[in-house]
Amino acid sequence: MSASSRENTLTVAPDSGLNEALVRGFQVRLQAELKNLSHEDQALRQQLASDEVATEHAVVDGAEGALSVEANLEVITQIQHERQEMDAIQAALDRIAAGEYGLCTECGAPIGQPRLDIVPEASHCIDCQEAAERHPGH
Repeated sequence: MSASSRENTLTVAPDSGLNEALVRGFQVRLQAELKNLSHEDQALRQQLASDEVATEHAVVDGAEGALSVEANLEVITQIQHERQEMDAIQAALDRIAAGEYGLCTECGAPIGQPRLDIVPEASHCIDCQEAAERHPGH
């Protein structure tokens, strides 16, 4: 089977309540979002690198130096957040490829199209997501 025919073959989790067209639509959205986040990530990393180079070549004292450090920390935090989003999106794309998309990774129940419409990278049903938020780390 060629790569292009494999890309056109899509296995939908039978209990997900989704059909092939819906899953393909989610796949396209997720791929586009991953591409956008990747571009943003690259731009932020370049900004951080250029800010660090500028700071290395300048004597920065007092409030100006503190602002520079704070700005760099904000960029680093944003990079970390985008990396988490990219990881979640890639995991959703992996679930699509495995034919497991639309099912909660915790309990196996359908996540539901309304939730996926809002958060297509969701890996938990509403009940498991709420439980995870009430008891982080468990």
